[in-house]
Amino acid sequence: MEEVIKVEQLSKSYDGLLAVDNLNISVKPGMVFGLLGANGAGKSTAIECMLGTKRCDSKKISILGMNPQRERKKLFEKVGVQFQEASILYFPMLIFSGATLPYEVMPVKLQKIADVLPLTQGIKLLKAASLGLSADNVRMPIIVMAVLGIVCIGISIRFFKWE
Repeated sequence: MEEVIKVEQLSKSYDGLLAVDNLNISVKPGMVFGLLGANGAGKSTAIECMLGTKRCDSKKISILGMNPQRERKKLFEKVGVQFQEASILYFPMLIFSGATLPYEVMPVKLQKIADVLPLTQGIKLLKAASLGLSADNVRMPIIVMAVLGIVCIGISIRFFKWE
């Protein structure tokens, strides 16, 4: 049986500091796998290396039979990824953003509500960039994010006191 995830001797260092050291993972179809460790243990770095979003030293990384470095576009069409967020405040947006429930399968009314959320627009931009979609598909997310950015800057200038 072929592995859906195969990682051999994954290592990653930052300026000589070893973040991940010789990680080996083998996940077969139907298995449930978790990556556990203390803060700073290298879990996020390992996942980013496995997905090909971060360069690393490894003899072999294969996800669904694909090399993430060379076939990231094709891989991301098959794999859902939620990168870690900085705040729990994003949780309500995650539900309606397309990150947890695919945007394309949401009812049309729910899609219209989700369209005003900045995280939805960011995910649309990431999908467009990673899948190489045309500029027509990214124009609206850029406009929505720019307007939200200007509104937020205006509110912060008006109501916050700078010291």
